[in-house]
Amino acid sequence: MPPLRIVVKMGFVGRLPQRGCVSAFKAGKKGEPIQLKMSKFDEISAARKILDLPERVTMDSIKSSFRRMLAKWHPDKCEEDKENCAEMTRKIISADETIMDDCVHYQYSFSENTVKKHQSPEEWWFERSGDDPLWGNGRPSK
Repeated sequence: MPPLRIVVKMGFVGRLPQRGCVSAFKAGKKGEPIQLKMSKFDEISAARKILDLPERVTMDSIKSSFRRMLAKWHPDKCEEDKENCAEMTRKIISADETIMDDCVHYQYSFSENTVKKHQSPEEWWFERSGDDPLWGNGRPSK
C-alpha cells in the first residue's frame, strides 16, 4: 500500500492537519495515494500567521506587512542560513498570493444592513435623531 500523501494548495505544511481541519477527502483509484486538502479558511489563517497579520486588516496593512516580512527574510539581506531564508521567502510570497487571491475574488455586499453595520458613530446618531437642533449634531432643522 502506498504511503499517505497530504496535498496542500499553498505548498507547505509545518505539521499534519488537526482533526476538523480537513475539508475535502478524496480517495484515489487503486494504487493511488489518498489526497487531503485544507479548507479555504485554514489556508488563509496559515497565510495570515506567516505574514504576521491580525484578524482584521486593510489592504495597505497587508501590503506593508508583506514588504516588511520580505525585507526581513530576503536571502540577500538575511543574516541566518541562506537556504532557510530562501524557504521562508517562498512561504511569504505564497502566503501573499493566497490572501490577495481571496481579496480579488471576495464578493462585497452593499446591502442596507451591511452598510449600516459599518456606520460611523456620528452617522448612527444622526440617523436616529434626524434634524432635531438639540440632538441632531447641532444642525438646525429645516
